[in-house]
Amino acid sequence: MVAMEGGNPSRFSTYQDAGLNEKYPFSATFGEALQYADPDWRPIIPVWGKINADIGTTMSKVLTEGLDIQEALDGVAERTRAVMDDAGYYTWQ
Repeated sequence: MVAMEGGNPSRFSTYQDAGLNEKYPFSATFGEALQYADPDWRPIIPVWGKINADIGTTMSKVLTEGLDIQEALDGVAERTRAVMDDAGYYTWQ
């Protein structure tokens, strides 16, 4: 039901549903990509939660408030660099 309303299912069988593919022809492509997806794609570092929250908030502003995408991405990159720097990721000895 979620998929038929435009949601993203996580079961392979849902992406093979004929009704879903008729309504959303791109679903078959997503289903194929899901087979190769890495479920643990994110960086496993303590500061990831802070970085990820900033990305989510900023992209929401792009979609809902009309924030310029390049400005948004540049801001995320700058803040991510600062978070990583503060955490010591750019210190080599």
